[in-house]
Amino acid sequence: MKLSINNSGELVYKIGKLINFDNNESNITNSNSVEINVEYKLANKTISERKQLTKANNLLNSNATFSFNINDNIPILSLRSLTLNEQTKNKFLQSAFQCQKYKINILDLRGNIGGDGSLAVQWLENRFAFRPVGNSKKIGLNRFLIDGKLPSIEETSISHLYNLEVKKDYFFSNDIDDAELYENDSIIFVLTDKNQGSAGEMFIEYLKNYENVILIGSNTSGTLQGSKYGINFKLPNSEISFQFGQWLFLFDDNYFKEGIGFKPDIWTNGSDALELVLKLIDYYNLN
Repeated sequence: MKLSINNSGELVYKIGKLINFDNNESNITNSNSVEINVEYKLANKTISERKQLTKANNLLNSNATFSFNINDNIPILSLRSLTLNEQTKNKFLQSAFQCQKYKINILDLRGNIGGDGSLAVQWLENRFAFRPVGNSKKIGLNRFLIDGKLPSIEETSISHLYNLEVKKDYFFSNDIDDAELYENDSIIFVLTDKNQGSAGEMFIEYLKNYENVILIGSNTSGTLQGSKYGINFKLPNSEISFQFGQWLFLFDDNYFKEGIGFKPDIWTNGSDALELVLKLIDYYNLN
């Protein structure tokens, strides 16, 4: 049973199932529905029946990279990517100051495929006036120590890997603080879906450090374990370029799992999340 929202905006419980790729259920992705066996237990009586579940719909009406508007005193920020041109980046970062003025914020991060994760940190720093930290154990390559040991990509071949002496101080890791959540007097609804990944998920990692942040939608893609930024190489014969990631992010499986992502607090179809959260706000007079 998963907490959800009905068409009136009321919180309800619905039967739902997350596809488990570890149990060979990936074939479900090829169908729009799946039948499961459900058991109801009432006192000493158990009732069993088959239920047909419809696959979540994550299609969005708008694919605009960034938009910001205020609807009935509710700022709604929509961000589909963190790869932004200079003008859009400035508008995005400035929107954080406007969000400070309102009791409820909606951050629509559905379909956010990632990009520059530092922009998420900057936005949160503008919004809350201090810099957040993440919840992952990070193991990274210290570029400042190793960059001088390798030529540029035009000259770098895989053979340099064999000649490089690996030293302990080329790598570093961080400690995770078990600190309390940061104070936040407003309510921030964050809309999520299965098409959200990489730096788009990193945005959620930082948001989850604040009080009163509620994820609504479906689980994210679960593509946050490694960084795409790293050291460039090319194969000696084909000269195909490739890259070793610079970071490895390690999470508690109960918090985030690769391939599954962040699970929402309230489950809905990704495509319906904005409409339903507005109904939820109205139904419970949250504004």
